[in-house]
Formats: sequence, structure tokens, C-alpha cells
Amino acid sequence: LFPDLWPMLLHARVRNKLSHAYLAVGDDTATLEKFGHFWSKICACQQPQRNEGEPCNQCGPCLKIENNSYHELYKLQPASKSRQITVDEVRACEHQLNLATEAGQHKIAVIYEADRMTTQAQNAFLKTLEEPPPNVTMILLSTQPKNLLPTIRSRCQTISLLTNKRSYSDTLCRQIMPAISQL
Repeated sequence: LFPDLWPMLLHARVRNKLSHAYLAVGDDTATLEKFGHFWSKICACQQPQRNEGEPCNQCGPCLKIENNSYHELYKLQPASKSRQITVDEVRACEHQLNLATEAGQHKIAVIYEADRMTTQAQNAFLKTLEEPPPNVTMILLSTQPKNLLPTIRSRCQTISLLTNKRSYSDTLCRQIMPAISQL
């Protein structure tokens, strides 16, 4: 889906250099959700493909994530009529992330529509971003990252999953630039 992105992320996984927090920014919620699911599996996989870093799809965590039964995967998403993620929901997730886990298990939190966290919830979440528990990866998904506090954005590794962009050749840019500059 994003050929330039995956090699870099998978290389980080193979070398055990995962960030504690990722902010995936995109213009398509379905793409963001697929990324959250696949990246969760990569982070939790106990036998990643040695060269590629992709999940093995055979170990317990891979199979459980695929079946929505991995107990160390916590999902937050807007609920109720307000479509907000509240401070109480964030604190409950943080509590789960700080509990002990079985040896070798990786904890993952996926926050769908992270920009829907209330300001109070974002402020509460900052402590976890600043002092993450060991063996935890947090994945924030957002189509409107500007609605997140700058301190939240600065503590995450940002991954662009924008599909609504276009690249132009150098020749075309040289032809268009003089016309644009005259406007």
C-alpha cells in the first residue's frame, strides 16, 4: 500500500528499534484502521520474518490479533453521541498498559480518531507518552492531527498515510512555477 514506508518500519522492527508511540496521519479512515491492525500485529509478533520484519501470521499473538482475542491489545475510539474519547477512557487504557503481562508479550494501544480525545483526555495521556511503560507501543490514528495538542504530536513518530496527494515531474514543475509566481 505504501511501498516507501513499509521497508523503513519493518527494518525498525527487525532491529528491535520500535518507537513507543506512532501517530499515523491520513485522509482515509479505512487505510488508517488497516495500518493500525497490521502494525499491531507486527509489533506483537514473536517470530517476525527475519529479513522483512513482517508478521509470521503463525505465532499466538499474530493469530489472536487476527481473531480479535489478543488480551494485550487495547482499543480506544469515540463513543456515544458526543463522538469523544473521554479522560476516564484514557485513564482506563493507561491502567491496563501499566499492568504486568506474561513474559514476552507486547502491549499495544490503538487510539482510533485520536483527534477526538478531549483536551482533558489528551493532557492525561501525555504522562504515558512521556514515561511509557516497557514493552508498550501506542498507535494513534488521525485524519485531523491539528486537533491534537502539539505536545502529543511531538512525542510520537509521525507516519504519513495520505493518499490524496500527487507528485509531479521536475520538468512539469519548472513549467508551472513561472505561471504560478505571476498570479
